[in-house]
Amino acid sequence: MGDSGINAPIATNAMVCLAVGLSGGWKCPVGYIFTNKVNGEIMFTFIRRVLDTLLSKNFRIHGIVSDGYSANVNMFGLFGVREPKNSGRKNTIAQVSDIQCSFSYGDQVDPMYCIYDVVHMLKLLRNMLADYKNLEFDGGVICWSFIHELYKLQSDEHIRAANKLSRNHIEFDKHKMKVKLAAQVFSASVASAIEFCDKDLKLPQFKGSQKTVMFIKMIDQMFDILNSKNPNQKYFKSPLNRRNVIAKTSYLNECSEKMLSLKYKGNFVCLGQRKRAIVGLVTSIKSITAISMQLLNRVISPFDYILTYRFSQDLLELLFNKIRGKLGRNNNPNVIEFQNIMKQIWHQNLLKSNSTGNAIVRVKEGEIPGGLLPLQRKKKTRLPIINFEVSSDIDTFVYSAFHMNCLCYIAGNIVRDIRVKLDCSSCFDAIHESSIDALSSENRALIARKDNGGLVFPSGSVLKVVEVTDNVMKSVFTQTASPPSIKWLDLKIASAVMKRLISRDDIFLTLKDHINDYCAAQSESHLVTLLKLIIHKYLRIKLFDCGKFSHENISERHLRSKLTLFRNE
Repeated sequence: MGDSGINAPIATNAMVCLAVGLSGGWKCPVGYIFTNKVNGEIMFTFIRRVLDTLLSKNFRIHGIVSDGYSANVNMFGLFGVREPKNSGRKNTIAQVSDIQCSFSYGDQVDPMYCIYDVVHMLKLLRNMLADYKNLEFDGGVICWSFIHELYKLQSDEHIRAANKLSRNHIEFDKHKMKVKLAAQVFSASVASAIEFCDKDLKLPQFKGSQKTVMFIKMIDQMFDILNSKNPNQKYFKSPLNRRNVIAKTSYLNECSEKMLSLKYKGNFVCLGQRKRAIVGLVTSIKSITAISMQLLNRVISPFDYILTYRFSQDLLELLFNKIRGKLGRNNNPNVIEFQNIMKQIWHQNLLKSNSTGNAIVRVKEGEIPGGLLPLQRKKKTRLPIINFEVSSDIDTFVYSAFHMNCLCYIAGNIVRDIRVKLDCSSCFDAIHESSIDALSSENRALIARKDNGGLVFPSGSVLKVVEVTDNVMKSVFTQTASPPSIKWLDLKIASAVMKRLISRDDIFLTLKDHINDYCAAQSESHLVTLLKLIIHKYLRIKLFDCGKFSHENISERHLRSKLTLFRNE
């Protein structure tokens, strides 16, 4: 901008602006510029040009969405956005009203709002908590150590308490851009697992985790409200509408006040160097709720509901993903390649066939018909198959209360999945908890802690089958690599489990008269059918989980590719 010809600097960045509709699901890139540096003034000039163009075409603009990069913050400041500043007094707390997130522009009557991408703010919050270790919150302390202790406990037990916490969530330095890792850390499942370890199991390493659990649940509920995608969802994930917008706005304002009160070593975080996570979330909450109230209550064509996911930057990230995928293996286009890709994206919707021609469209536009260019997938190299027989004489492992509760939770999910396959009412009743075949109070604590009305309590017999299956798997994995490359591993384990269970007389006591009923369709008794369903379902869950854990390390090629894109090389 200003230089031309041979004196112009080499462009290393492309600034792209994407227009997104709050209704209709449409999106369209409206402009881009090339630059070798990114600052607030350049972005301010670029966005003003875009706003003038859209307003001249009678578009109504409600807000501008960006991440928390310093250039974006400076751009919002040039538009008139104001944030709380440190007054020098230690005990002075910032208020929600101190944040000015709206500005007037052009001839549009309604104000425009600045919105920071909630997902990026969530990642900044995760990074800050991991670095600071402890934050003062609502008269208590939030500790990253409780999340780390939960991961350590689950790694030692080789089972998870109904959450997705893995090593990548704790050692996230090589995965900082992955959204799901931050969202899964601040999830209700992690909070419930920590609460279960503290209140039900009384584990000493989780003592004093009440405020951490409260904070994680608060962030999870905030994120659900600010990331609603489906109009049919319920509770916190439901879209904003005229029936719930006031209640949800009030709740979000309470959360904003608590976020602004966070302290680190006696100082308010929202006034410090790492304030962007706090101030960005509060700014987004204030902007999104204001836009929603305006659209839901306007006189002309009011909205029935608002999906807050439309205020995120994911749509722009998906556009970048599409651009990188246009060049095959080259995911870092130069200026000419980028221009050609943008031309293709802009014109691809202009060449559509209609139904008034001589021929009818049989194939979806933009897709190659099947068989036209058959591409053979590259065969994966498999590990050498180890011939191994699972012995029925295996070691019996003694499980902790944590492990047994996790097994009981998995057993409940197995019951919920296999009961739709049972035609026999007696077998259906046998897999559910009853007074005759009940669970012990120690083993049902995790399900009771997480149950909101949709979880299933399995019978004690189902838990015994799952426990024996897990014993056999554990014995096999201690003899070979984990997971072992064994031909027909699941069938061999299932066979060893059946040998141990078929002669037991302490399972499915409610089926004494029914246990030997013969199923002609499957040529086996109801007991065998029931055991097979339970065993194979658990093996499928556990083997998938073991395979996922064994491949959680990021490849060196993937890491260096991300670094190349980040450094504009």
